[in-house]
Amino acid sequence: MAHVNWSRRKEIKKHGKVAPTYACDVKDTQNHFKQPPRFQDDYTRVLMTDHAHTNYWFKLCRNWYEDKDKPEDEAIWIRGEQTPIQWKSAIGNADMKTGFNTDWDIPIYRGDMLIRRSDNKIYMLDWNVQEYPIAQNSQTIECNHYFEFYRDMPELTDDDGYLIQEKGPQIVIPKIPGVVAEYTGRPDFEVVQSTPGITAVDLLTCYVQWNPITKKMRLNDTFRFGQFTYRVENISIERVEITKTHGEIMFHARRVTGGEVHDGEY
Repeated sequence: MAHVNWSRRKEIKKHGKVAPTYACDVKDTQNHFKQPPRFQDDYTRVLMTDHAHTNYWFKLCRNWYEDKDKPEDEAIWIRGEQTPIQWKSAIGNADMKTGFNTDWDIPIYRGDMLIRRSDNKIYMLDWNVQEYPIAQNSQTIECNHYFEFYRDMPELTDDDGYLIQEKGPQIVIPKIPGVVAEYTGRPDFEVVQSTPGITAVDLLTCYVQWNPITKKMRLNDTFRFGQFTYRVENISIERVEITKTHGEIMFHARRVTGGEVHDGEY
């Protein structure tokens, strides 16, 4: 890289209104950077060192349903570094996020699920992966709920009139870990019967991995959270990669009318 040494203004000014053309002086910069030959190896050695509360082994689940139960010798294991993120907000479960770094042995993508080997905690990569010369960088968020989605299905019979599907709610998406956070935007308000006045309607912002099963989610599907049932009101795939191979689904869900419907279950 080079920089240009232009003629100074006072040198031009002394020649009058019409200044002659000066040739620029091109000089090489002194800031050349040469990557050390063992730069990548040095980082990998640090990553493989057992630093307490920092470096861990993770089972990588590109598709939760296919990879979560794979035996150790068939699963994909990656070594990762989890570091605190220096912010104080708890809005949208931000306090459940950590920085995540790993080497280039195995590519990672937003939406990948990670099971930490030491304690079986489940995380999801919810940040677009940043590429550095020696590492891949993203953020993990700890999953705090198992989603199981139901859909009201019609009654179906075969050609002979035998019942093959009963009418009512059926499981359309089996259990999968995800993230639930209270909606942090402007809440809606409505009149309710149980309390005087008007109160905010309970709305959740949720995230699950995009995969061949979860992409079947539809509006009005329901799931249970705590002692209540929630209905999916909006689905966004803005966090899904353009080729639709990986990413995460963001959706909003509203509490179904009726109060507590699952006694004693959280």
